[in-house]
Amino acid sequence: MAFLIAGSLMGNFPMTLDVTQWYFGHGAFAMVLIAVTSLFGFYTSIGGHSKLERFNE
Repeated sequence: MAFLIAGSLMGNFPMTLDVTQWYFGHGAFAMVLIAVTSLFGFYTSIGGHSKLERFNE
């Protein structure tokens, strides 16, 4: 699901890292949405458990 969302955003939003371009904000917004979707997918896949849980014993 995250792949479909990321592909759709990357195809529909112009992306650049050049802050002087007028469309930088649109691309930055899409990049943030992709990052948030990826992090949510990762958190969901580990079932809410801490990745460092084994070191807390």
